[in-house]
Amino acid sequence: MGAIEKAAAEAAKYFRREFELIAEFDDTVTEISKEQSVLGAAMAENKGGADTHRIVELRNKLAVIESAAEACRLARAAALRTKAAARLTELKDRAAAVRSESKKLDADLAKLLDQVSDLQGKPFTMAIFGRGIPGELTPFAEQPRSELLASELGNLERKIVEQENFVVPRDGVIDITDVEEDAPGAAPLPEHRALSNQLLDHLAAFEGITPPVAAVLGWLESVESEVRRLGGGGAFTRRGRRVYLAWVNGIIDEAKSHQFIPELAAAAGSVTYQTLRSSEVKSAGGLALERL
Repeated sequence: MGAIEKAAAEAAKYFRREFELIAEFDDTVTEISKEQSVLGAAMAENKGGADTHRIVELRNKLAVIESAAEACRLARAAALRTKAAARLTELKDRAAAVRSESKKLDADLAKLLDQVSDLQGKPFTMAIFGRGIPGELTPFAEQPRSELLASELGNLERKIVEQENFVVPRDGVIDITDVEEDAPGAAPLPEHRALSNQLLDHLAAFEGITPPVAAVLGWLESVESEVRRLGGGGAFTRRGRRVYLAWVNGIIDEAKSHQFIPELAAAAGSVTYQTLRSSEVKSAGGLALERL
């Protein structure tokens, strides 16, 4: 595995781990709630003192999980920077190899040029090693090796400049259509999550800083609650939709992020609901639901 692939694998690993930690966080919250209910019931029946040690332990665990999730985000960002550096190194190595090959070819051609000049009794220039028969269009792949190398080197040098100026982006947009949780080929997610496999895959593939997984889950679930309210309790998996998630500096831009659900649009009479601003705007589209 090369340096680029290794860094990409590291970035993917930390994204997956962040998701796992958020699921564990929710499970811990549920466990705290259960412990509080049991303890409350015992106190109501006056069955001994309140032993809150387990609850305190679980709350401490939440703090640790939050720190671990943030550590995953930092590690993923570091892996993305490592990947960019590895890509730059690869480009520079290839450019150096092409430059070396080009210089050797020029030296060999110069020797041949001297021989031709001696045989012809007059000086010749490198132009005699040009693009084949004059007046005929030569396909690029059939151009002289020297010109192909010069073209490749030029492209590599442009890419090197771009890569040297590359900064891991903190802003981004995921725009996908026909989103359904049970998409073919997608990795299974915990049943208690109303999260699209496709959206998770797109976020994991984004080569930059993304919003915290917990924030994305919260946004999706808040929209889902509104979908159920407006759609009569329909589940996420039964309603295809377009998901447009935008973020700035790693924070979800709730003014731009939305979901478009054609199935509910017909029932809504072509009204676009923008719950973020608590307003209804007539449109020719369907039903767009944003976070409350």
